[in-house]
Amino acid sequence: MGEGFCGNSIKQQFIPYTYPEPGSPEVRMMYRYGGSYFGTMTDTNRWVKMYQSPKLEFVVNQEIWWHGETGFADIILPACTNLEQSDISQWGNCGGYGADFQTGCNHQVVVYQKKCIEPLWESRPDYDIFVELAGRLGFREEYTEGNSWEDWIKKV
Repeated sequence: MGEGFCGNSIKQQFIPYTYPEPGSPEVRMMYRYGGSYFGTMTDTNRWVKMYQSPKLEFVVNQEIWWHGETGFADIILPACTNLEQSDISQWGNCGGYGADFQTGCNHQVVVYQKKCIEPLWESRPDYDIFVELAGRLGFREEYTEGNSWEDWIKKV
């Protein structure tokens, strides 16, 4: 299905891809985690058509906000915000990155982000949702390698 779009040059958007790839089945289920094609990609109607296609039989959306794409989901898994979970983040000056460059003032710092409040309502940290799914699919230990989210943060 091609490559991701983040960090690639404008030329990457015009590379033709064959779908489905020879020997591969069509996509019938989509698990959307974070972000929004509607808000970050051009030709929003193309994405609406994808969600409305009868070939796409099932959609899961794991998200902190209710937005355009969330409305197309068969199941919505409510994730909490970064204020409701501890994490690590990269802080940097205004800038960006591309296929062959990165802009900024060389002031990039990794920081520990301590949660401010407990997750609200039914929302949960992304890691907890992924661990629960891995458990239901029978590979919780392989996924976590015996680590909690805090353990992973300390290791990084």
